[in-house]
Amino acid sequence: MGSAINQPDQEPVQLLQGLGDAGGERSQPQVAGRERRADQAYTEADQAIFTSIDSPRGGGYQLAATSVGISPAEARELSTWGPSHDSLWETEEPARSYNFHRLQSGRLAVSRTIQGAAEFSGRGGRSVYTHFLVLNAEQFARWDSNPFEILRAATHTEHVLEPVPPRLSLWHCELAEGRNRPQQISRLVERAGGPLNVAAALDAVLRHDAVAFVGTSTAIEAAMEVLLLLLPEETRSQISFATGLKYSPRRPARWIGLHGDQLQRRRLARQYQFEVVDLTEGTTNLDALEVLGNLLQEAVRTLPCPGV
Repeated sequence: MGSAINQPDQEPVQLLQGLGDAGGERSQPQVAGRERRADQAYTEADQAIFTSIDSPRGGGYQLAATSVGISPAEARELSTWGPSHDSLWETEEPARSYNFHRLQSGRLAVSRTIQGAAEFSGRGGRSVYTHFLVLNAEQFARWDSNPFEILRAATHTEHVLEPVPPRLSLWHCELAEGRNRPQQISRLVERAGGPLNVAAALDAVLRHDAVAFVGTSTAIEAAMEVLLLLLPEETRSQISFATGLKYSPRRPARWIGLHGDQLQRRRLARQYQFEVVDLTEGTTNLDALEVLGNLLQEAVRTLPCPGV
């Protein structure tokens, strides 16, 4: 199944991944195969990995490694948030979740959760593996305040480090060129199931604090990204989401992907007051959505186009 955030034509040049640097030092990024241009824009982020390992601190799910900039308070918060065994909705490859939330420190945590190595504990199955990138507000703004852009660039988070190194270094990356925003939004709207689906989702997030999206991984990811792009940039850091994790009060998110059956949807809506948006069937409330659909089409035509 394709991913809405893994498009080859949208991937920036990948730089040093900085994995396994025991010293956690700031290294000067170099572009593979060519020298760094003085006028190129680069950014960086701290890193952390949460998964199940057998370590001197004990076995089980824990924050297995961090870069030097992760504070003790942030480490505790990431450990509390980290998803453990059986937290992914999907169990077959490519099971994944793209996640975003604000830390108490004010920094932003962008993460990818995938299936990890075989469980060392012998309980069977594979572990759950989450790779965090932690950025300050200025670093986040350099990515158009779009967590999906960061995950598109951070291709190293698609792979499991085994064994997990004791220390991670900073992640360095060259910033992408400006995108054609109207074309980007048009592609995302199509992957989300069309303008009426996105209009229904927009109506839900404007009216409700918590929204659950039902659909394929591609549709959920696309719907969440296009909604972020339609929000004012300064408000995007206030949103939290998880595209493929089972909901837990330990990691509250305003937007979640929901892959369960009808019973699961009703339970979630009732227990945690989630408004459910079904991206698989489309909406039938055409009267209520006509104005929203027109506004969406106007936004696609008139949003600014960076770099053009």
